[in-house]
Amino acid sequence: MHRKIGSIITAVCLVGISGCGDDSVTEPENTIKRLRADYASYNNVATANAAGYTVWAPDPTVAGSTCATSVEGKMGYHLVNVPLRGAASSPQTGDAVIDPLKPEMMLYEKKADGTLNLVGVE
Repeated sequence: MHRKIGSIITAVCLVGISGCGDDSVTEPENTIKRLRADYASYNNVATANAAGYTVWAPDPTVAGSTCATSVEGKMGYHLVNVPLRGAASSPQTGDAVIDPLKPEMMLYEKKADGTLNLVGVE
């Protein structure tokens, strides 16, 4: 059981990373491919909104908004499913279940043209 959980966590962490072109597919790689396919519809922010994901601060749709940044890079924009994650001020209100198929947060990168690109899930 521990190995399976580790594989799922690895898959969730790596879902935004592209494949290396290796034709041999291991169990974690299959999981990653499945999760990428499952998350593909969330590239459309309207789809994420319809599934219950709402803007966490800062709001990427506000003109001039920027995400938190440091010398290591930028944080990105989070859309959060509050019933899954809980509110910022009261995270205990979330469901306390980690399910890779129902991530608590979607992480987006804002492109130069203002569109958002899904780059990860949490």
